[in-house]
Amino acid sequence: MSQNCNHLPMHNGPQVQPNHQKKKMTTTRPPLPPLLIPTTDDFVGMAKLSTIAFKEKQGCESTQESEDNQLKAYRQYASKYPGKLQNCRILKDETSGLVIASCQLQGPNDPPDLSFPSFMRHELSPGEVYLEVIACHPDHTGKGLGSHLLKWADDHAKNVLKAEFLSLQVMQRNIGAAKLYERKGYVVTRNPHDGGCLGQFCTGLSIFCLLGFKYWKILYMVKDLKGEHSPSKDTASDEPPITKDPTKE
Repeated sequence: MSQNCNHLPMHNGPQVQPNHQKKKMTTTRPPLPPLLIPTTDDFVGMAKLSTIAFKEKQGCESTQESEDNQLKAYRQYASKYPGKLQNCRILKDETSGLVIASCQLQGPNDPPDLSFPSFMRHELSPGEVYLEVIACHPDHTGKGLGSHLLKWADDHAKNVLKAEFLSLQVMQRNIGAAKLYERKGYVVTRNPHDGGCLGQFCTGLSIFCLLGFKYWKILYMVKDLKGEHSPSKDTASDEPPITKDPTKE
């Protein structure tokens, strides 16, 4: 017995009214915590932050060894080179009080990074201030903390330390960081203290062995602070060009 389809009940779904007045969702970034000069009470938190932020670069060191090495360096600065801590700023979580980001500059009267082996410590050129460390806790990336600290580094290097240019080094494989630095005005330049081809090879081999066989080449990047043209890129470099695509901090 056939059924007449004209007599079957029609199923009408819920009627969706068109929304012609959708509200735009806007998000506002919370205010940044204040920049602080570290005290001895902050050293443990700074050492932990450095170990967490650069965990993949620990190489043969254990986490505890890395923390102890960093803590020893901070205590040496406080006892022998207190001026170096004046060239450092940290950001702390206002709820927990933990150090969540830090930036350390090496000024003309500062020792290099004492947590590094002597052959890896940076040698300043005349007019140079070196951005020794910039670190952000992984749970607090994307909040503008890195850009905030880079802006402080620019101002402090130029207006307090009277630098002509600011420099930093970044692993070639860390493409995201290199892109961020280029967006902030840094360009890849040949390091005048790299020792030529032999020096570059020896440094690369040492880095490869010390940092767990992950990294080989370091990019030396420079930002001009005099308002003039930045130094030209090393045209003889075999590095791929760094594009200006946006990247997360």
